[in-house]
Amino acid sequence: MMQDWPRENVQGAQRERTLVWLSAWQPRETEKVRAAFVDRFPFVDLQAICTTHPFERMAEERRTGKPTFDTAGPISGTSVAHAA
Repeated sequence: MMQDWPRENVQGAQRERTLVWLSAWQPRETEKVRAAFVDRFPFVDLQAICTTHPFERMAEERRTGKPTFDTAGPISGTSVAHAA
């Protein structure tokens, strides 16, 4: 089940227990992905934050130095390059 994840990633997830995901999808689609993730990795509490303005949130976090999420997506490559 977890053999495709590097061992250190699995161990880190087991220690941290929480992963905050910034999603640009609608809540319904985000919940489907979240549920599938939790089925596969039940030891991780995946918390999803849905927003229609992910780049503004990313810029604010970069500006303040106060991160509130661990990972973001799905976002197109063009958009990510623009946000950087």
